[in-house]
Amino acid sequence: MAPDELRGVGGIAFQYRFVEHLRAQGDNAWIMHFAPGFRYLDASPSTPVTSIAARPLTSRDVLVLPEIYGPDAHEIAPGVPYVILNQNAYYTFDGWGLEPDLAPRPAHAYRNDYLLGVICVSEQNLNYLKFAFPGLHTERVWLGFDFPESVEPMSERRRSLAYMPRKNEAVSRQVLNMLSNRGALDGVEVRRLDGLSHAEVLDQFGEVQIFLSFASQEGFSVPLIEAMGYGALVIGFDGSGGSELLNDATGFPVRFGDVLSFATQVEHVFSQVGSATPQLQAIADAGRHAVRSRHSRAIERASVQRAWSRMTERLHDGEAGQSLSLILPFDQRAEDLDRLSREVADARQEARDLREEVVETHARLFDALQQVEDLQRRIKVLDDRESSAAVERTRLEGQVEAASADLAAIQTSTTFRWSRRLAKLVTLNGLISR
Repeated sequence: MAPDELRGVGGIAFQYRFVEHLRAQGDNAWIMHFAPGFRYLDASPSTPVTSIAARPLTSRDVLVLPEIYGPDAHEIAPGVPYVILNQNAYYTFDGWGLEPDLAPRPAHAYRNDYLLGVICVSEQNLNYLKFAFPGLHTERVWLGFDFPESVEPMSERRRSLAYMPRKNEAVSRQVLNMLSNRGALDGVEVRRLDGLSHAEVLDQFGEVQIFLSFASQEGFSVPLIEAMGYGALVIGFDGSGGSELLNDATGFPVRFGDVLSFATQVEHVFSQVGSATPQLQAIADAGRHAVRSRHSRAIERASVQRAWSRMTERLHDGEAGQSLSLILPFDQRAEDLDRLSREVADARQEARDLREEVVETHARLFDALQQVEDLQRRIKVLDDRESSAAVERTRLEGQVEAASADLAAIQTSTTFRWSRRLAKLVTLNGLISR
């Protein structure tokens, strides 16, 4: 079950890959969205997709639910065995209330006969879930990435840093302004990674010297691991989920919330770029080796297939069989059938209304096209008239120019001068005669 988000959500991309890994070992796995025909655009177009309406679930299916649907997630498909794919344990208790007596809820998604277990993506989150739900069957998988075979060394990169403002923006604002006021960012190109595609973000990681991680509480900090894999030196918070990768040997971890230490560390590292670049390069190389050796696509596939096999052993062994069949009383079935019939009737009426709207819209579109064509014809006529007027104007201007030249020639001729003198003599002779 994947949320109906179009793109930009790494967790959904992993859900699509999860399906591909299961299909690779022969499982009939599908991505299921709520909206019919929906597909996440930043994933493989070959992953098969369906919807709840198109593929009703039965007790013979296994539904994989994300952690974001809260304590009542199991009610999405009652009576269907399910697994929770928890990619961020810190979202687990969203939607839960604090009971007055602090007692645990009597029934929720993590305490249900139909739950086979929980799969998570980091060691820290695994321990979190084991502590929160004692006795819970948990499995861990390793996220995989496509890292380049080689990257530019720090010495060949521009003096630069990158950060993501959506990760603890208030902290990033403090750190960068503190450094700016001290002049520690003079000559440093600061790149704000916001509104970029995933490919553009990876390009930035391959160009900057330092990535500032402002992660808070995450199942596994994907930007952190990608920055390491593309050769950037990481400074900052590990987001808890990334603590297994970011340490003193692979980067410069900072205790979460310690703004002063964060800014001090950035200034210290930039002061060493140049004189101690080989030592900094060794740390960046160690981080790159750590993520490449643990987080390849092959490792991801193997870990997903192994976790899934262990998770579904209960079904094969029959341990959960006694509570995995859904039997409804006849009256309940009749009520459900009546409700579905009403929903079908409503859907058909909506379809008829929509069809009428489509016909009306097509008619309006045709009228608009006709108006556009008429206006285009009128514009062409005006253009033709304007072109003819321009030609006529040019012809008349040429005639005026020729007449003006003739007039000037006449005015400068000897005949014209004598004619003026003759006119004066005739006028003077008339006056004398009077």
